[in-house]
Amino acid sequence: FESMHEATTAELLGALRGSGEVPVTFEMKMLRPQERDLMLTVFPVPADPEDTMRGLLIRDVTAEHEAVRRRDAFVSIASHELRTPMTSLVGFTELLLHREVSEATRREWLEHVHKETLRLAEIVDDLLNVSRIQSGGLSTGQESVPLHEVAEEVLTHIRPTTEKHDFVVAIPPTIPEIRADR
Repeated sequence: FESMHEATTAELLGALRGSGEVPVTFEMKMLRPQERDLMLTVFPVPADPEDTMRGLLIRDVTAEHEAVRRRDAFVSIASHELRTPMTSLVGFTELLLHREVSEATRREWLEHVHKETLRLAEIVDDLLNVSRIQSGGLSTGQESVPLHEVAEEVLTHIRPTTEKHDFVVAIPPTIPEIRADR
């Protein structure tokens, strides 16, 4: 075992032997035969009139810890995805507020703001869909969709986010349409 704190092993043994207050909970990591996150709780056994007997409950919390790690990663990615269009919106609205430009440039910037606003709305819709999926309340609208067309739609959103990458869609024209929720 690997304890979360050096004193944990001694504290755990002390609680099991009857010294120290109970109930008390410890988190430990089992390293062999397979790495697992464990939560150990020492509690008094009430049937003992001298209250010296202790019980030990060991619970595998590996899946719970993994869920927390995944949630944190999801929140980080979602925040990044929201920040990208927001940064563009802030930049273009500041330009529109503080610079005198031609009507053509102004219109171009407003079109960019509009496009990024729609993109932001799509991201929020995706986040809401994740919530609906988790609650079992998402219904899909399946239709025949040309795969090449969907790939190009996705790339229109991705291309503006990076200048470091070139994207190529290589889908043979003989690939049939797929049944999907666009």
